[in-house]
Amino acid sequence: MTQSERNLLIKLRVGQSKEYLADASSMLKTGSLKSANNRSYYAMEKAINALLLLSNTAPKTHKGIIQQFNKCFIFEGDGYFTIHDYRKLIKAEQIRNASDYDDFFQPSEQDSLQIYKDAEALIEKICRYIEEITQ
Repeated sequence: MTQSERNLLIKLRVGQSKEYLADASSMLKTGSLKSANNRSYYAMEKAINALLLLSNTAPKTHKGIIQQFNKCFIFEGDGYFTIHDYRKLIKAEQIRNASDYDDFFQPSEQDSLQIYKDAEALIEKICRYIEEITQ
């Protein structure tokens, strides 16, 4: 993949991330908490996938994305991303899994709103980082 192609893919993934975040916001307003949890998590995941392109990493699974984020940007990173960012992602994934697969799971409005806020903050942080690195 050329640098130009990589930059285009980063831009597309960030755009999709922001679209998913907007979807989550709308779903929160209508009380569709399980769907909002799904979109908030996938917004984070798309942004992280964009970020991972900077390290020439392209995992194919949720677990792989999380592991590579931890390895490349938390454990071996430059300190910009922290263990708190990683923990927010893990919590969002756990609640997304319960929302998607546990028929009896009832997310709280507070938890769903927190995941949305965490996604919003992480995506902003990722966008700033990508902008700094790619300029």
